[in-house]
Amino acid sequence: MPSKGLTDTHTLVAVSMGRPSGIKRKKEAARELAQRKDSDVSRTKVSVDTFKELVKEITGNQNAALNLLKENSLGWGDKGYRLVSNKILPKILKDLEAAKTTHDRVSREASERLLLQVRRDAKGQAEGGLGDLFDASDYPSQEEFVSKCSFVVDLDTVPDASQDVRAGFSPEHQERLRSALSSQHASKVQDAVRELNGRLESTLRKLVDRMKEYDGGQKGSFRDSLMGNVRELAGLLDGMNITGDPAIEEARIRMIRDLCTVEASDLREDEALRDRVATAATDILTRVGNFGGKND
Repeated sequence: MPSKGLTDTHTLVAVSMGRPSGIKRKKEAARELAQRKDSDVSRTKVSVDTFKELVKEITGNQNAALNLLKENSLGWGDKGYRLVSNKILPKILKDLEAAKTTHDRVSREASERLLLQVRRDAKGQAEGGLGDLFDASDYPSQEEFVSKCSFVVDLDTVPDASQDVRAGFSPEHQERLRSALSSQHASKVQDAVRELNGRLESTLRKLVDRMKEYDGGQKGSFRDSLMGNVRELAGLLDGMNITGDPAIEEARIRMIRDLCTVEASDLREDEALRDRVATAATDILTRVGNFGGKND
């Protein structure tokens, strides 16, 4: 699949998110502290945790959504977009929509607990409050809190550098623009390929290391997810091989054939099987080499 066909085979997906920090700087308290401790006021900071605990679950949900997108895509430029194969796009969008639904619910629930947080913080230290550091203006209203908890999924097409020229430009200007767009496109493709090969190498290298280190006990022990990660990556390689690199395709086929059928539980019980898996994974790494170039 040549990279110039990405407009038809892939979609750009970005997820932008926001949330209040729940942390407030106290300048006056910092000045008082600096004076009392004879400290440089410009280097003395006082921060108060107003409601940071309330946004923990929101943060966790947002990070999980970002990781979901990252694990199933490749980076594309510096605008936050990720390159997603159209083969898995419907599932990714469905999962992101579910994550947004959870995000909206969790945000509403946190906003409802905010009033109790304000009441507690208005009390003194003995009751877990902030005492003189309390300031009601440090806390948003429930509506403001929810509005600051954003979760937006944005889709865009992959620009076709050979076609994306502006009407009304002179032929010379159009050619310069086409050349610049082609160069940008090639750079993004190269970065995406580098990310893919880094992920492939990291996954297989970890597998090899675990197979060699495991002694049947605690040393080198591994979770069932070790093989699950191998299967997941193998399933994504077809859509992520955006340059149609035969070395990556060979790696995908060999991972499915030699690695994906193996269960972690069997590896723990069979030293010979661990040796075979380590050998197969090492051979795949050797043939793929750096950034998809074969080393045969």
